[in-house]
Amino acid sequence: MDPVTAIGIAGAVVQFVSFAHKLVSETREVYTSASNQSKHVATLDEIYTSLLRLSSQLRTASTVRPNDLDSDGVVKHVLAIRALSQNCERDCAKLLEIAQKLRGKGEAGGKLQSFRVALKTFWKSSEIDELEGRLQRTQTTLTLHICALTTSVILRGSEAGVHLTICRHWHGVFDRHLRELRRENLALEARQSLKLDSIARTLRELDARITAAHSAEQSSPFAPDDMAHLEGQMSKLSLFKAAAAKEQQILRSLSFESRPVRHSSIPSAHIKTFEWVFRSHDSNGNGDPSTTRGDLLKWLAEGNGTFWVSGKPGSGKSTFMKFLADHPKTAAALNTWSSPGRLVVASHFFWSAGTPMQKSWQGLLQTLLYDIFRQLPDLIETACADRWPKAVEELSYEPWLLPELQRALQRIASQDMEVKFCLFIDGLDEFEGDQLDFCRSLLQLATSPHVKLCVSSRAWNVFEDSFGREPETKIYIHELTHNDIRSYAERRLQDHPRWKDLEAEEANAAWLMDEITERAAGVFLWVYLVTSQLRNGLTEYDSFSDLKKRLERIPVDLEAFFKQILESVEPFYHEKMATTLLISLAALEPAPIAVYGFHDDEYEDENYALNIPAQSLPKAQISAKREQMTRRINARCRGLLEVAKRSYRIEFLRTHPPGDLRFVIS
Repeated sequence: MDPVTAIGIAGAVVQFVSFAHKLVSETREVYTSASNQSKHVATLDEIYTSLLRLSSQLRTASTVRPNDLDSDGVVKHVLAIRALSQNCERDCAKLLEIAQKLRGKGEAGGKLQSFRVALKTFWKSSEIDELEGRLQRTQTTLTLHICALTTSVILRGSEAGVHLTICRHWHGVFDRHLRELRRENLALEARQSLKLDSIARTLRELDARITAAHSAEQSSPFAPDDMAHLEGQMSKLSLFKAAAAKEQQILRSLSFESRPVRHSSIPSAHIKTFEWVFRSHDSNGNGDPSTTRGDLLKWLAEGNGTFWVSGKPGSGKSTFMKFLADHPKTAAALNTWSSPGRLVVASHFFWSAGTPMQKSWQGLLQTLLYDIFRQLPDLIETACADRWPKAVEELSYEPWLLPELQRALQRIASQDMEVKFCLFIDGLDEFEGDQLDFCRSLLQLATSPHVKLCVSSRAWNVFEDSFGREPETKIYIHELTHNDIRSYAERRLQDHPRWKDLEAEEANAAWLMDEITERAAGVFLWVYLVTSQLRNGLTEYDSFSDLKKRLERIPVDLEAFFKQILESVEPFYHEKMATTLLISLAALEPAPIAVYGFHDDEYEDENYALNIPAQSLPKAQISAKREQMTRRINARCRGLLEVAKRSYRIEFLRTHPPGDLRFVIS
């Protein structure tokens, strides 16, 4: 077997490693995702055909013997490459066996999800981890042997075709890795462009050398020094690839399923609301112009430390924080503060009705670090010094502990780079833990000249004492949203097709808007609930006097309003309404709509869990059940519980935490 044949064996191994690693990495999602779904979908026939082809190539490679090599050094590396192919052949046989079993069940045309479920059935999680580790080690070992074989071939003066074959082979391998890294970079929304561009640049240089060598007329276009240079480039590529892959793995490990949920569930600001924040302090235009308040725009552009946004329950603090964190004018003002250095903005939105991670210190730290590293991945190596030395496969199951997360954020705060960080943290009152210690930690973080924090919460004493001592760095949002409230109420009612009939009576329409604005006292949630009832009245063709009576009967106090809403539910539904609300209050996180379906099933049959058939339901039936439960929950809870559109989980009214309802429900 000559060296070119050895490269052919290596090619078969590389193809299998690439294909199997893709299968295994996607299979591991079964253990971290309850949905068993992935973006990539392929048929079992395609998997079976690919594995069959790879198995044949590996079997052929494993039987080749190095009879015609006269160099012990070359023989050693060729035998090692052949041994790798034999190991891969055994792993391929195991995967092929599962694919054959599925085909035998008549599932050949099934989607890739079925293959993953099958692997979960046949293999333990540890076995999948072991296979993934073997694939990583095979790839690393193969690289070493190919490089060593290349050197041996050069020293023996073999023909140029061997050199070209080797270089083309590794150029193709690294080019494929680059494409995979770019896909993962896009999925994580990370900004690894500099590192990936370095890989691409080195690949282009390698490609140019190979092309020049291929077109050269001499029999030995590569001198030993040339090959040493090319091997150096391939070594550099390996280092770049390893670093980029490690950064991506650490980013993946920081994310968690519910990380983006709260931000996406907060309603976006109504058009034209909150724009006052970007006007100068002297041109307030909302509420009482004599109100003493902090100048948030000035703080964004010039200030340091902390700025506190407070307000009544339901006054729109979370919506305001989302508006502020995402607005391009915020970034423009912050760029003035960070200049000439770079700006990084990160945000976290606590949620007491959400998962443990959505209301914990650990969830906050992981979210902030994910946001920061996504924008500045070069920080990962220094900030995560505790785990950077570990192999990528170790990082995939290495849990994050609170002390390590705290050290990582502290390293960022104390870094000596021309970078500044503005952190937006919403809902401090929804944090579960010692509030005083929590505030102290945030204040300590804000002492860094590179970091400042904009935080929001209700006006509890602990937050007043920690963040509210300086009038220049705090606002009470309900004092500033008078015009916003009116604009929001107008849009909510004017969107109804029957409003035009009432609008003809200008005086009556103006009175209604004035009354809503004054009664709201800056509480957007109250306006949302009130306009919902008035819209119902418009649907029923209420006259102006009817709408006026509706409005006057609605309590201005939220708790009293909640009680009125619950009392409006038909008595027949009261028992199910109470148990449905209590389930939501007791749940550690928003429960799937199916849980509420099971709750209803229990009314029909106390032993339903024992009698229900153990089988999956057709999609059409699942969809019908979701629609049925959505309508039932709307009827018995009058909008206090909502069905999330994407996750089909039951959440309390998005703009209000459940704590304020507990007394009313009991």
